[in-house]
Amino acid sequence: MSTNKRKQLNILVIIIVGASAFAMLLLGVLFKPQSRKGLDMGEVEAINEGWVLRNYRGNDDKLVELPVKLKAEPDEVLLFMHRLPDGVYEDKVLMFDTKFQNVRVFIGELKVYENGVLNNQKLMRNSVPATNIVDLSYAQPGDIVSIYISSGYKSYSGAMSNVYIGSRGAVVSSILKKHAISFVMSLILVVLAIIFAIVLICLGNKYVDRGKTGYALGFIGIAALWLLLENPIMQLITNNSFGIYVSAVILLLLMPIIYMMYQFSLTNQKRYARIYEIGIYAFGINLLAAVIFQLLSVCDFATYTVAAKGLMICGLMAVTGMLYLSDELQTDKKLRINLYSNILLLAAVLLELILSRFGFYAAVDGLAFGLGLYIYLIILVIVAEKGIIYEIDKNIAKTAEDMEKEKVKAVKNINTGLIYRALALAAGKLKANNMSEGKLIYDTSIYMKCNIRATTDHAIVDFEEELEYIRAYLGIQSKRYPKLDITIEDKVTEFKVPYNTIEPLVENAIENGLLRVGEEGRFVLRSYERLDCFAIQIVDNGQGISPDKLFVSGVSAYRELKEILKDMCGAGIELKCKRDKGSIITVKIPKDGFVIKDE
Repeated sequence: MSTNKRKQLNILVIIIVGASAFAMLLLGVLFKPQSRKGLDMGEVEAINEGWVLRNYRGNDDKLVELPVKLKAEPDEVLLFMHRLPDGVYEDKVLMFDTKFQNVRVFIGELKVYENGVLNNQKLMRNSVPATNIVDLSYAQPGDIVSIYISSGYKSYSGAMSNVYIGSRGAVVSSILKKHAISFVMSLILVVLAIIFAIVLICLGNKYVDRGKTGYALGFIGIAALWLLLENPIMQLITNNSFGIYVSAVILLLLMPIIYMMYQFSLTNQKRYARIYEIGIYAFGINLLAAVIFQLLSVCDFATYTVAAKGLMICGLMAVTGMLYLSDELQTDKKLRINLYSNILLLAAVLLELILSRFGFYAAVDGLAFGLGLYIYLIILVIVAEKGIIYEIDKNIAKTAEDMEKEKVKAVKNINTGLIYRALALAAGKLKANNMSEGKLIYDTSIYMKCNIRATTDHAIVDFEEELEYIRAYLGIQSKRYPKLDITIEDKVTEFKVPYNTIEPLVENAIENGLLRVGEEGRFVLRSYERLDCFAIQIVDNGQGISPDKLFVSGVSAYRELKEILKDMCGAGIELKCKRDKGSIITVKIPKDGFVIKDE
């Protein structure tokens, strides 16, 4: 994808997201919610029997049992009546669900509730799906409750759901019990998307591909927020069924745009990239047209989304087909995961279409699609999280490799040969008159050579080479601190160690053990052979603090040295410390066929 093309598409997405957010704010604020009172827990019971249907097509009153689906024409008003049972008191409420139905509720002659029929809502041509909670604080036992329903859609004109009565708290509790799991899952996905987005912003382009990861997290966030707004609990929280519905529809229309952007960012095949690009523009126009039609009262969201959902299903099928036919499918693991998750989502959509045709599924309408979308989003979260970690690890490895190359280059730029020859010449001339000073210059040159080598050489070497490094360091320290008693007992040196791993332990024993107590002390370095291993023992009578708590070295930390020794030659470190008495560090290099257990 070219840089200009990516910029154009990003600008398009920003415009659409901004317009969508504005539309949600505008349409949500214009709706005036009704007030509700506090909550007290209690029991909920269904009152589905004994409802009287009045003036139905001019016929006499008839008894019906809820839920019921009657034959009715669009905008035809149906009246359901029921005598309120005993036990009605101030906190009692009625609860029932409606889908795209206008509702008015009367107690006797007093209107106590209405939804979808408010004339001051200029942008609302029809009602929206809602959980209706009707206050019965003015009712008395034996009063007649009348529910008028009508709909601009024939499929909903004669539908009446179950009706429940109970305390306000009990009704709310029943809604929470039924929808709490899906609500919490949606909320978690939204929070995860926000967290990942913050991480993505903080990491920057240097560490991750913001295109792929950003579109994935954008789709996760928008889809999870749509699931959240679709949940009836959101109506309880906001008491704004119209605003919640409008926001959910806009998010639903926005989802395929971000989805296409994500799929577009994954493909490297031009023929598919062009199709994704067309899809992005098509769904962008689809969303903007829906908002404009709603604002101009040309067509309401409920009517428009019927065709829009069909377009989305076709788009999902096309994407799944392109993924299946992709040339990169066999070589790209991420692409295969993407294909399988899309097949799962498509199966959930098709299953939802099939099940919606059966009456028994009405009680859990949307379950198949919701579950499929949850699983898809969870897979996408895992893929996005792994993608971020992979990109970070890759960039860290590249940075470390670049640093290593720069370090090697810097070392090569030092004319070490000339420096060593100059130091050797000075040491040779001093030996004739001052052996001690000549030895200091010689040890300094060796220590310098070994120090420079240690910046680039991490191989396993003969212990004799490591010992040369150690002798040079100890020679310098014995010159600086003449009262130090330093002994080297190198009985065995015919074994190998990782370069620059024993010298830091020796350096720490001197700097952090002996010299913190004073300029006097005893230090012993031993190398000897045991039945199962070769051992290197570092002994000092300093302050006796464990090096894993206080370690002075410019090369490696104590724990890192332990890991290097363990990984490269299977060695282990045995540590014995006694405060103000000293410490003994024993490095055990296993012989062939033996294993050193961690202490």
